[in-house]
Amino acid sequence: MKPFNPLLALLTIALLGGGCASTAPPPGGEWVEVLDGTTRVTCHGADLEGPMGPRLARSDVYVSPDGSRRAWVEVEARALIDGDDGGTCQNISRLYVSGASGTAVAFTQRPGWEGRNGNALEIVDWSPDGNQLMIELFTWTYPTDPASPLVLVWDATTGQTHQIDARVAMQARLTEGCAFELRGRGFTDSGMPLLAVSSPTDNPCAGSPGHVIARENGLTIEPLTGTPPAHRARREPPGSATPVR
Repeated sequence: MKPFNPLLALLTIALLGGGCASTAPPPGGEWVEVLDGTTRVTCHGADLEGPMGPRLARSDVYVSPDGSRRAWVEVEARALIDGDDGGTCQNISRLYVSGASGTAVAFTQRPGWEGRNGNALEIVDWSPDGNQLMIELFTWTYPTDPASPLVLVWDATTGQTHQIDARVAMQARLTEGCAFELRGRGFTDSGMPLLAVSSPTDNPCAGSPGHVIARENGLTIEPLTGTPPAHRARREPPGSATPVR
C-alpha cells in the first residue's frame, strides 16, 4: 500500500519509549482548557465563545479487539497574536499508539497543508486483527468550518498511514452532478476498509449504496450487502492512558 503522499511532508513518526505519552503544555504556561472530543478544537473552546488561549482536546482511548494496542488522539490549538485581527489559531493533531514495544506518535498533522491552519483527528475503529486503525482527518482555515474529512488508515505492520480515497470510483457509479460524502465506518469482517455514503436531500444521489467496501485504497469499490459490523474497539475515557511529561 502506498503511504498518504499529500501529507508526507507533514507526517511525523517519533518513538517515545516505554509507557504512555501526551502533548506537553504550551511554553510558559498551562492549557486554558482540556476538552474531551477532538472534532472541532479552537483557541476559543468548543462553543467558539470562550477566552482566547491554548487548548488541548483528547479523544477516548480505543483498545484493539485483542487488547494488544491502544490508540488515542490529542489536538492542540495554539493562539497566535496578530495586530490586524486580534489573533488566530493553529492546530497540531497527533495520533498515539501504544503496544508491546512502547508508545509512539504514529501520525502528526501540522498546520499549513493547502494553507489550512486548523485540523483535527478522530478515530473510527480498529480492524478485526488489530493491525490497522481507521481515522478521519478534518482540516479548515480559521474561522471557517471543517471540510469533509479524509479517511486514513494507519498500518501497524509498516508504521505508515495511507488515504482511502474512493471519490472517483464513487462518482463513476452515481448520477453526474449529484452530491455525496464518504465517511469512515471501520472494517469488514475480512479486514477491508468500509465507508459510509450519504448525500444531501436537495441533491441526492439516486441508487446510492449506504456503505461501500474500498479496495486498492479506494480505486475500486463494491456495495456492502447486509448490515455493517458493529464497532470492534473497546473505548476507555480520555486520559486513561497516563501521560508522561
